[in-house]
Amino acid sequence: GISWGRTLYEVVHALHGGEDKGLTVIPLLGGLNQISPSFQVHEMARIFSEKFGGAWKPFYVPAIVENEEIRQSLVAATDVAQVIQSWNNLTVALVGVGNVELGQDVRMLFADYMDDSRMAHLRTVSAVGDICMRFFDSAGRPVPSGLPGIIGIELEQLRRARLRIGVAGGAEKTDALLGAVRGEYINALVTDESAARLMLEKLDARQGVSA
Repeated sequence: GISWGRTLYEVVHALHGGEDKGLTVIPLLGGLNQISPSFQVHEMARIFSEKFGGAWKPFYVPAIVENEEIRQSLVAATDVAQVIQSWNNLTVALVGVGNVELGQDVRMLFADYMDDSRMAHLRTVSAVGDICMRFFDSAGRPVPSGLPGIIGIELEQLRRARLRIGVAGGAEKTDALLGAVRGEYINALVTDESAARLMLEKLDARQGVSA
């Protein structure tokens, strides 16, 4: 299973394929119209499957649907329902980890989906990050009221995958990465030194308070 994100996009393009692995690559959420290539999950699924051999399954639905009735109709379609059901049987999940305090460039990309009121709500409910637009707090607890109308994997489904690789970097992602680890949504992490050092510092400080 594969999601989206700028760092994940770079990782997918940098990977060197090898022998045919016979993989089946599945998007973990729908797509967004007219947005950066790093958030085009179908394209990343295609590239990944071509590099390592196998096939990828299309998931031609939007990631965010404003009308709940339309969302229910979409997820009931046979092809869509089959992909959603396959999320329960993932062996590996490769996911980006987002943070609530979006940078200006990312905020512009998501301007049609994340307005000021929605951002204010996420801060009010103590959300720190998301995976596939599913938000969680610093302790890893899901924030169910984060963003309505998502067509994407649930955090509980994600935890069923044997290997859950998070891909994200930057000091600003520290709290989001810690939340993802504490919630057990990822059990492997590809990150950079700035995020890794801050994660360790925060963990050390917390253990010192406990002691």
